[in-house]
Amino acid sequence: MSAPMLTIHNRHSAACGIPPAVSTEGADLYIGYFENRHGEQWIFTCDRATREASLRGGDAGWATAHPVRDGQVDGVILAPEETAWLWHRLLGRPGFESGISYHGTGPGRGARAAGGC
Repeated sequence: MSAPMLTIHNRHSAACGIPPAVSTEGADLYIGYFENRHGEQWIFTCDRATREASLRGGDAGWATAHPVRDGQVDGVILAPEETAWLWHRLLGRPGFESGISYHGTGPGRGARAAGGC
């Protein structure tokens, strides 16, 4: 096993819980990371084999993986810059452009993000 290539430190208080440990050792896992100017952090994961995606954030409580599906992030309302980041992750995923199993709104059409990978 190789050494980690990237280390990201948690910027949230202990009240937000323990951040998830994510690894690309499984070839089918896509990982995306976002941090805004206020230090709010988000981790997007998508299993390429099952097409299940989730979003975790410190402010939302690290322990909760919010499903990303049917054009929504369940239980989370994202700021415009966070929505833009998530859409860029999704647009790069195979199948997104073809509309396979993707429903919902596009960027700029609401405060919620879309799903799929």
